[in-house]
Amino acid sequence: MAIDAWGSGEHESLCLTGQPHEAGLLKLDINKAVTGLGWLPKYAAVEAIKKTLAWYKNYEMDKTSARRLVEQDIYNYLNA
Repeated sequence: MAIDAWGSGEHESLCLTGQPHEAGLLKLDINKAVTGLGWLPKYAAVEAIKKTLAWYKNYEMDKTSARRLVEQDIYNYLNA
């Protein structure tokens, strides 16, 4: 999904020895936030990935101000 959101690239797995163990598969679950806090996401996972990668792309490739990008994202999130 990240490669699609960026528009190009390829996945590369790195095997670093001497590093803390990282799970081969990470399963994220928002059930505790939903049931315990009454929280609901404003963005689906795909949309959140697209927005995250758009931020990096605008910052790295278009040299947009990080402050401007963050302020724009906060505004968009609060108005979603």
